[in-house]
Amino acid sequence: MCGSSAINDKEGLIGFTLDSAKADGSHPALMGFILATKAHDYMLLTREERRDRIAKLYANVFGIEELAYPIHYEEKNWAEEQYSGGCYTVMLPPGFLTVFGKVLREPIGKLYFAGTETATQWSGYMEGAIQAGERAAREVLFDFGRIRKDEIWQDEPEDRVCDHFIYCAQTRSRAHTHTHTRTHCLVNFRTTW
Repeated sequence: MCGSSAINDKEGLIGFTLDSAKADGSHPALMGFILATKAHDYMLLTREERRDRIAKLYANVFGIEELAYPIHYEEKNWAEEQYSGGCYTVMLPPGFLTVFGKVLREPIGKLYFAGTETATQWSGYMEGAIQAGERAAREVLFDFGRIRKDEIWQDEPEDRVCDHFIYCAQTRSRAHTHTHTRTHCLVNFRTTW
């Protein structure tokens, strides 16, 4: 697959899918997220029913019959997490952070916001959480008079394309033609309130 995809289908249970293969291309795997109400509804099914429906969906969406028969299946129900009680990040519509991101980052009194959703880059990922945490720490330092206001926002180092994506792009067509290739199915159940 190489990358990510969104499945915008009222009946489809997976909302977002990522290529989760190892960097060298071995162990091909797809990781998908079941969002909000669909996650709650699908938890009423047995593990085997969930696996079979997810595998069938992937086979239909990608047009690869082999995906209907995964050799391994894992799932994580984020709603069962003690401290988060749901997903680890939000999925916002296109343009939301561009329009409202600044408001999400603004401190309220002495309350500072540093979640990954407040990042200007890599929102929803660990890199975004680090950037947001460093920015919030600098906001606190500014309020204590330790740094100037123009030091709060700092440019981050340039990102570079990881070798995995280059390898995946070069082998994409070859991976889709091998009939013996099977895909692992990794599924996360996400609840967004």
